[in-house]
Amino acid sequence: MAFNIEGIDVHEAGNAIADHASQPPGVARDSEEQTMLADLALASEIKVTLALDSLTAHLNLDEEADGGLVRIRGSVSTMQELVEVQGLSRRVPGVLDLDIEEVAIGNPEILSFLSDETPQDGRR
Repeated sequence: MAFNIEGIDVHEAGNAIADHASQPPGVARDSEEQTMLADLALASEIKVTLALDSLTAHLNLDEEADGGLVRIRGSVSTMQELVEVQGLSRRVPGVLDLDIEEVAIGNPEILSFLSDETPQDGRR
């Protein structure tokens, strides 16, 4: 199954995916497909929620859902942004747990530079 979301905004795309996932199961849908669609809908709803908030709209994050567990990866510039990402994500219906361990705090270019400059023995 594929969704062509090119040419529509993030909010419309999230709604289209959520609407499709919430439809009653048809003959062609098995439980694995329903689970996959529910996970996709939840991740999409979080992406839309973060995209519509003024403090988080500019962030480049990856959202992934698996049975109510949401993992967010990427980087934020400040602790305030991380707290906002966490709060907004937890308020989305269906989020049972939130993993933000792979969200780095700080300028991603600086973090990348620092990790490239670290010698193999860990000393600077």
